[in-house]
Amino acid sequence: MRERWPRLMREIAEELGDDAALKLVARYGGQEITVPRLHPRTLEAELGPEIAALMVDLHGGGQVYVPNFGAKLAEERKRFVLTHPELSANDCAQRLGLSHVRVRQIRREARPDPNQLDFFEEA
Repeated sequence: MRERWPRLMREIAEELGDDAALKLVARYGGQEITVPRLHPRTLEAELGPEIAALMVDLHGGGQVYVPNFGAKLAEERKRFVLTHPELSANDCAQRLGLSHVRVRQIRREARPDPNQLDFFEEA
């Protein structure tokens, strides 16, 4: 799935995981940001120390455009939540920059409705 992601997202995902790339895009998508050479305090506060450190390693001392992932962001977040059932709602929320309520909603929406008839089931 990452092959269709913009380069910056792939770089982050390869080093830190899909959740880190999605968190970066959720916070800064569509913006050009300045990445300091040292002490990325603002990035650390917004994204955490691991993402901030990698941004400095990759783009320190320069400007970088963070892609606006648009409608794909919601789809990829949902995919992450559904493919990581071992993570708690709080863990997913923290990793993706979502609320735990939204994570639970995504999981609930993905469960089949027990009241829904299965037309393919044999009687």
